[in-house]
Amino acid sequence: MDEFYLTGKKIAGCVNATYDETGENVVSLEWNDEAYEAWVEKQPKWYELEIPRKVSELSVASEKAIENGIDVQLKEESTEGANDGVTEHFDLTSNDQANLSNMFNAIVLGA
Repeated sequence: MDEFYLTGKKIAGCVNATYDETGENVVSLEWNDEAYEAWVEKQPKWYELEIPRKVSELSVASEKAIENGIDVQLKEESTEGANDGVTEHFDLTSNDQANLSNMFNAIVLGA
């Protein structure tokens, strides 16, 4: 907002003021589109303001989904078909996820 509060400027914002001969009284105001457009360009976009909140929201949701897990219907290849349709539950607790992350990092470092 520094551009709106320049030294000696009596009116802030996107208007141009015309003063009387004393320099004390405003006799007219004119809207300054160029100043307004320059100000608008410097403002963050609404979606830029939402990104951190949305990332946090999605992080919490994905963490819950991973911890809750998923049921997967497995089909085992067999001639009898005895195990067709077996459902298994897969999940990863926070501790499981940390362990996987540590193993991955160890592999990356050459363990």
